[in-house]
Amino acid sequence: MRFRRNRLPPRLFALRWILLGVTVLIVAALAVGATF
Repeated sequence: MRFRRNRLPPRLFALRWILLGVTVLIVAALAVGATF
């Protein structure tokens, strides 16, 4: 990464991972719904 890692607020970092997890859960739910 080119930008400084300590410049990023911890809350934004956690929020990004939470959004990523929610997106993965939604995609998994859609995949299961399409399969069954």
